[in-house]
Amino acid sequence: MALLHKIKTGNGWRLEIIGRRIKVSTSKREYGDYRLLQEPYCKICAYPNISTSKCPWHWNDAPLGRTYAVGAYIPSRAIKSREDLLSQHILGLKKFSNYAVPLGLAMALCVENFYSELLKFNILVPVPKHSSELKANGSKIFKYNQAAELAKILGQQTGITVSECLCKTRAHSQRNLN
Repeated sequence: MALLHKIKTGNGWRLEIIGRRIKVSTSKREYGDYRLLQEPYCKICAYPNISTSKCPWHWNDAPLGRTYAVGAYIPSRAIKSREDLLSQHILGLKKFSNYAVPLGLAMALCVENFYSELLKFNILVPVPKHSSELKANGSKIFKYNQAAELAKILGQQTGITVSECLCKTRAHSQRNLN
């Protein structure tokens, strides 16, 4: 498959696909690499190192048809997560909205180079948050929805329209659900 764009830049960040990694840097610093998701992995939930038919993390009749991912997220309770830049940036997004820029640029690189079938869609709708679930941006009063921040960057980079057309009417956590 020919690569459409190997480099993405925005808000001072520069991301470049090199092999099975995305090099993450700014003009002042090289941060390291996001490791791209590699075969084998479950196509339904993106769990690494296992085929879809043998994945124990979801029901075989799961309503999800396909998950698209940049790489594998390593939970913060695992020691390896401290060494994984992608996982560290995902954790960072929980407290600081500016992590949406490199993560959104990485998503755009993956869409354009590995998941180009997603470019046929006309609209991107981030999963809404209830106002009581919004994250505070560090010590600032500004509150944000992580999915909306990522969608804005992805939409800007791919030309797909972003619409925050859904509203969550009550708080409901997906945490610890099977």
